[in-house]
Amino acid sequence: MKLAGKSKKGRERIKRDGADGWTIQRTEDRIAFSSDRGPWLLVIPACLTDSKSRWIHESRDPNFEIVTK
Repeated sequence: MKLAGKSKKGRERIKRDGADGWTIQRTEDRIAFSSDRGPWLLVIPACLTDSKSRWIHESRDPNFEIVTK
């Protein structure tokens, strides 16, 4: 899966950790740090371990968007 950065933070994170793509590890409807309903995706960079994981909202994330092409 490819992500695109929507904010400076997102673009820097992709450049640093995930230029080669991301893998979805888990999907949840709710997560502890947000009252927004999901789907939330736990993603890790395709070339790294899950120590670089992060939660992104599938459709309303302020830093990332999923590239479908």
